[in-house]
Amino acid sequence: MEIIKHQTDAKFVDALKSLIDGVHAPYRNNIRVGNILYEELQLFFNGERNAEETAKVIQNKVSLYLNETK
Repeated sequence: MEIIKHQTDAKFVDALKSLIDGVHAPYRNNIRVGNILYEELQLFFNGERNAEETAKVIQNKVSLYLNETK
């Protein structure tokens, strides 16, 4: 696994905290959710997407996945 160093801004950290705080399901080690995070955060760390858009995409994809698996 490649480690990508990137200075995060306060807006991204706040968005990520908000995303985490908004999770209402009990924690499960879920490979699909982990893959979504990995894929989308790589775009952010590569500078291809800003923090706000990354958080929105992650929220949408994870919400869709969780709703489909209920």
